Amino acid sequence: LGASVTAAGLAKACSALGVRLRPAAAAAVLTAMGAEGARVPVWMVLERLGVGKSGPPLTGTGAAGHSDDDVMTRRGPFHPYESGARAKGGRLALYPSHLTVRCPGGPEQASIVADSRRLPLETLRPRAVFGCSVASAAAKAVWAAPGGAVAPAGSFAVISRAAAEGGARPRVQQRYLMGGHSFEVCALALSECRTLATTADDGLPPSIAVWDVASGSLLQRFDVDSGARARGLVALALAPDRGELLVAVAADLKHTISVWRWRGELGRPTLVARAPSLQGIPPAIFGLNFDLHSRARKKSVAPTAVFATLGVRHLRMWELTEVAAKSGSGTALDLTSKSLSFAGAPLATLVSALFLPGGRPAQRRPWECAKRRRHGEARASPRLATAALLTGTSDGQIYVWQDRRCTRRVQAHSRHVGGLALSPCGTLLASGSADGSVRCWAVRDGSLADGGALCELRLSASGVPMVGGELGVAAMDCFAGDAEERLIAATAGGAVLCLKGVFAAARLAPPPRGDDGPADVTAEVTTQALVEGHAASALAVAACPTEEDALYTLTEAGTLAQWDAARCVCVSRVGLAADPLHAQGAAPGDETCCLAVAPDGQRIAAASAASGLVVTLRADPSGKPPLSVATRAAELNTRRAGEPPQLFCALAWSPSGEALAAGLRDGRVAVYGAGLTLRFVCDGLSARVLSIDWARDGSAFMVSSNASEVVVFDGETGRQCALAGDTGGPSLSRHSDWTTWSSAVGFPVMGVGGALVGASRVRASHGRRLLALCGGGGGGDAAKYAVQLVRFPSVVAKAPRTSFGGHGGRVRDLAFGVGDRSLVSVGGTDRTAIVWRVEGDDGDAGRSESEASDEDEIVSFVNSIDAS
Repeated sequence: LGASVTAAGLAKACSALGVRLRPAAAAAVLTAMGAEGARVPVWMVLERLGVGKSGPPLTGTGAAGHSDDDVMTRRGPFHPYESGARAKGGRLALYPSHLTVRCPGGPEQASIVADSRRLPLETLRPRAVFGCSVASAAAKAVWAAPGGAVAPAGSFAVISRAAAEGGARPRVQQRYLMGGHSFEVCALALSECRTLATTADDGLPPSIAVWDVASGSLLQRFDVDSGARARGLVALALAPDRGELLVAVAADLKHTISVWRWRGELGRPTLVARAPSLQGIPPAIFGLNFDLHSRARKKSVAPTAVFATLGVRHLRMWELTEVAAKSGSGTALDLTSKSLSFAGAPLATLVSALFLPGGRPAQRRPWECAKRRRHGEARASPRLATAALLTGTSDGQIYVWQDRRCTRRVQAHSRHVGGLALSPCGTLLASGSADGSVRCWAVRDGSLADGGALCELRLSASGVPMVGGELGVAAMDCFAGDAEERLIAATAGGAVLCLKGVFAAARLAPPPRGDDGPADVTAEVTTQALVEGHAASALAVAACPTEEDALYTLTEAGTLAQWDAARCVCVSRVGLAADPLHAQGAAPGDETCCLAVAPDGQRIAAASAASGLVVTLRADPSGKPPLSVATRAAELNTRRAGEPPQLFCALAWSPSGEALAAGLRDGRVAVYGAGLTLRFVCDGLSARVLSIDWARDGSAFMVSSNASEVVVFDGETGRQCALAGDTGGPSLSRHSDWTTWSSAVGFPVMGVGGALVGASRVRASHGRRLLALCGGGGGGDAAKYAVQLVRFPSVVAKAPRTSFGGHGGRVRDLAFGVGDRSLVSVGGTDRTAIVWRVEGDDGDAGRSESEASDEDEIVSFVNSIDAS
């Protein structure tokens, strides 16, 4: 077993077994095994081929710090039923890997296996949320609440309000409505009095949850079955009065409308009405708005509730009326509808709507009265007339509807009107557009007054720290009971803004004259960000190693942001200049988006498909000076002529901060020195680089690839080192030899590595007690959207884990904060970053007496066997 095998010998042996293996392929296999001089020991080849499954454990030369009796080789995780003694060799639940790892033996192995069989004691609680899912949410995605705003974020809703502090950037306080969904919240609605909130996710079938806003408690949760396979809802609303009726529009081909009594008999939801609304590919309906003022216009016959649905060339009025039940006892709700006529106006796409108060009851037309007389009615009752209904279009116009037809059109903005809101006094209207402007209009006699806009607010000049086209208004709302008349606006960049003084400035603004345009009141309005977010998918995150509350995120568009988790604010952000060479032929995604913070916490290395490799200088906590680009890496040569420029997939600073290792998509690793000067390029992996980890002394760094390969390179020369640490260097079996552990292959992650390679991120805590996983590990979509915790090291197959849901998309990246007191994760398509508080980290004090007794018994058993 101590002899060595060459590539030619391996090819000859395979030929004798009836397996054809070319010499070049045999040499590649030996290289993957960590061969030096194209020769490997026979025992390693035998184990690679699965020989000796029932024989004694295969051992080799002891690594530094271990004797031959305490080191063994292994190709798979321990089974949960193993006692913790030495494995009997062979393959145990083998996952695809080119690596035969070494692991400790004896009592140390028994302790590790016993610890891996237990659930982690720590739990995660949300501490801060950056960004909201306004861009992907349906219909009206933000609502004003007493003192703040409510907006969807991932799989829950965030209630944000500004703390009573001075300063230009006061602290933001957040509460969360969470625990009711496992998928992204696609719709959100609040009751008229803002005491109830309802959310819906995009599951199959979608589920609806009803919450108490004051306490955050979950009142009801049920699934919506529209009779078709609907993935989520396109609109959601609570009826006026007590909010007992809930109306939902499913994302099926008929856009089915369902009306529920969410607090029905015996506390169970009851379906009271259902009807199709629009035939088309969803989403073709963009809003559902109740007429909150219909109670003031009730006559002898009036419906229980009136609402309108709007969308692609669609506007329909619906009435819910109490009728006698078919059973003869009690009453039921009848759902009827009628389309509104565009009356010569262009058939536009309607994206927002608002009912105005006031107006006169419309008289029924003569043929309607004659029809009622023919049916035996002695007197024709006056027809219910809603006041003007305003709708915002995709081309920036406001349509005014009265008597179920379009009576007027106003060119309000240059781009689509994302939100309409009425002032608490009911005399002013605010409209927000994707062009980044908010305008105020006068309301008289239940309709939009003649004349132009009274005033205009430009969000781009309001001092909000945003970048590029993030300030387009996607939704707006104003709470009627708010004495301060705060206007809440959600932007396309995932931010929620509180605008104070807009309506007060509109009352003082001079009336528009001619073509002068509305008065600019930007300087008179106070703008504060309640939630700040991302304009594109957030794909990478990193925590500052010197400050607990500082963290960084990077989007696929190349925007780097610095956040303060204690104040829930964005300190600074910078758009990394786009590089046409990198953007050419590059598919944006998490594989080409990575971050790393230097040990001193002053330099941040960022790489994306849009920017290449850049090193920036961190911003001061006050935001002055802001983030700034310091240096940019030069373009690397490609392996073949005509190939697109190679993209960076992983970054890691050396412990001293003097070197930066950058992994490429083609499997190479480039090591840079000061000023991003290229020192050398390492080659030896056949697939995309997934992770890079440096040894504590900086003498070597470990690289893993998408093909389950692990290679160790010398930190000074770039030459490939022995894998097992036989020469006294850092060992793959000792995670303590490395400053970080982010590899999905190796002894400490044998219990979870098989399900993670190429699909997830793996991050070990600084104290080496926890392993955080994201983006995979089985369990369907719900597992991909959750952050999972396991014990570290995790060497037992299907190691027990705890999952914490919060994101609405696949979790792309995560990082532990200073002291392992926090964990931050980014959800990719939901454009949110969540800072979790790690609770329950009390060491082994939380173990039960039975668990401690079992582990002590196993260790004693192994010690007795070794002694005998």
